[in-house]
Amino acid sequence: MGDVGRNPRSPSAAVVIVNWNTREFLRACLRSVESYPPSGPYRVFVVDNASADGSADMVAEEFPTTTLIRNQANLGFARACNQAIEHTSEDVVILLNSDAEVLEGALDAVIDAAARWCRPVAGRLLNPDGTLQPSCFRFPGLGRDLIEAVYLHRLLPRSWRGRLLWGGYWDHDSECTVEWAIGAFLAVPRRALDAAGLLPEEYELFGEDMEWCWRLREAGFPVRFLPSAEVVHHGNRSAGLREPAWRVRRTHAAQDRFLEAHYGRVHADAIRAAQRLGYRVRRRLLPLIGRGDDGRRYDQILSALEADTDEEPL
Repeated sequence: MGDVGRNPRSPSAAVVIVNWNTREFLRACLRSVESYPPSGPYRVFVVDNASADGSADMVAEEFPTTTLIRNQANLGFARACNQAIEHTSEDVVILLNSDAEVLEGALDAVIDAAARWCRPVAGRLLNPDGTLQPSCFRFPGLGRDLIEAVYLHRLLPRSWRGRLLWGGYWDHDSECTVEWAIGAFLAVPRRALDAAGLLPEEYELFGEDMEWCWRLREAGFPVRFLPSAEVVHHGNRSAGLREPAWRVRRTHAAQDRFLEAHYGRVHADAIRAAQRLGYRVRRRLLPLIGRGDDGRRYDQILSALEADTDEEPL
């Protein structure tokens, strides 16, 4: 896995994969890169955050040309990414989740687009069954959160909902500039990386992709979405090893950090209140329309957020 047989005139790329206890998914991820490699020079970096499942040994034995960084503790996603990025000099750096598998042409598509446009490029994520996995979102906003909280968005035509809210309301079927994208498959050109800096390490887990996209945009490099570059993303294979309540609290803590950094305390509190209102509306409304399981999910979210717990480690 590397530069042998590559076209030296194509942009070079570094594929950065962070792993924590996802050995079998990581193996499939690396095999997919081998099966559908970039046409230009490239290197693959795996940063293992002290996995206990033999992930690092598997990489060393089965993928010897991969650059492997073994951490003695779980340093979180952002710090681990930065460890690898600091060793790169390639034209484009690609973040690829360990539980993702690239499809044919996906790596070349994002590398060529990132180099040509000099913009970060996010690919299209698919669930294992081939259905869409929403991956592009708007930054939090009080007006939009209130509209969704009280179900006013249901009065809008579907196409309008997609343009207003993105996420699960948008089909992810057209190339466009987006506010932020999940970092499961994100290509960043060197110039944008140098301008915006490394991933924000104050976000240990969750929120680092939203914050980084904000910084990239502020530096003049907004993210471009490229639907033709597809990966299968199993999703939450590392974080999924934790309890759901832990993930809820971690996700919201990261969002709270983002809100207070960029919106101020009053605006942040208003957005949080609008989101909680939406959870309470869904908890009561969904069982009335035959979606009791979904209603109970929001009840669990509210219970996790209202729990009096100390900050929990990674």
